[in-house]
Amino acid sequence: MHILSSDNRSEFLACPQLVRLDFAQGKDEFESTLLVKGSTLLLKYVIAGVNLQFILVRIKDRLVYGLRIQDDPDKPAILWSAIEKQEEVLALRQMCNDGRCQVFLFNELAVNVAWMEVSLAPPESVLRNLIEGISLARAKNAELSDEVNDTFDRLLSQGLSDSIVVPISSSSSWRKINNVLITNKITQCPIDLFQQDEGNQQEQLAIWLIDNLHPSGAFHRPQIPSGPRKRELTDVLLTYENGSFLVESKSFSLLSRKPLPDRSRLSRAASKDVVEAISQLQGAIRKIRGGTEVTTPYGEVISIEREWPPHGIVLVPDLDLLSDEENYGMELAIEFMKKTHGFLHLLDVAELLRVVQAAEMISAAGKNVSPMMAFDYCLIERAKKAIELRTLRFSVLFRTA
Repeated sequence: MHILSSDNRSEFLACPQLVRLDFAQGKDEFESTLLVKGSTLLLKYVIAGVNLQFILVRIKDRLVYGLRIQDDPDKPAILWSAIEKQEEVLALRQMCNDGRCQVFLFNELAVNVAWMEVSLAPPESVLRNLIEGISLARAKNAELSDEVNDTFDRLLSQGLSDSIVVPISSSSSWRKINNVLITNKITQCPIDLFQQDEGNQQEQLAIWLIDNLHPSGAFHRPQIPSGPRKRELTDVLLTYENGSFLVESKSFSLLSRKPLPDRSRLSRAASKDVVEAISQLQGAIRKIRGGTEVTTPYGEVISIEREWPPHGIVLVPDLDLLSDEENYGMELAIEFMKKTHGFLHLLDVAELLRVVQAAEMISAAGKNVSPMMAFDYCLIERAKKAIELRTLRFSVLFRTA
């Protein structure tokens, strides 16, 4: 397992996806290390064995490096960073010396979920020319973004002289790292990137994020009566005195599909899943409004707030998959509000993290604002922004003055 430095951890929690080189202490010596943060969906493509390429390119006085992930034949993902520290230069030079690199994968929560040693050896003579005279000042990625994207497009389509593109190969397989959260109810909440039940894993990610907002924690798969038996109310439930939050999670079972589908195929299936999740949320809220008893899977009765407007959250693996914009307009939200007198939200794990981070910042800055109150407030403000933008599919960045 790789333990992030404080600087890297702050960056990994702030950015949805990126790569960062490090020259880290291994078991016996310092090693070239590539830290990769991406959505759980993207990381699944990586462990499934899609082609990977390491890219180095000079842009003026900056040396930019990236990881190209072949998750889609037409628009493969490229995660990149500009070199800012001497440790990154040392990591590159060590790669030239021994041709090895340790790669660690981090999910949306900046949790290290897998690692592998790979063969990676940039040509030393070309690297020497690229490194000479580079700036190590902190990079402003927002200002670099357009130029980097344009340079990468030209590099991969026609090649560039001041650049390196190296395929990443390995004779071994990805190694799983086990992570377990002990929830507020003293239950185990594991994260396992390799688990075949990908729907359950996405629900676990939601619990990791929201469980600590309230002392009673989040409830995983609460139950309601269904004849002589019981059935699931929703995937994840969070409740407090001023409202309830229901999460319906939709994943794509990527690892179990043969052959591995590209992102464009997943995108075509996403609309149907979202509509199904909305219908399930409406049914669950009707049960709550109707006074149906709700219990944990172990039979303990859950005290739910039933009067205030509830929040229904559809959690998907990646908002960028929902490219069919007309299917995620305000008509869905308005119809949902009419039927439930509640709010509808469309989030992925990275966006849910941003909402939780904003709530924690607001709560920490106030004297009488609990994390749950701040979470409720942030979602209401997000619903207002959805009305303004006329869509449920958008991302929000929160900044304090």
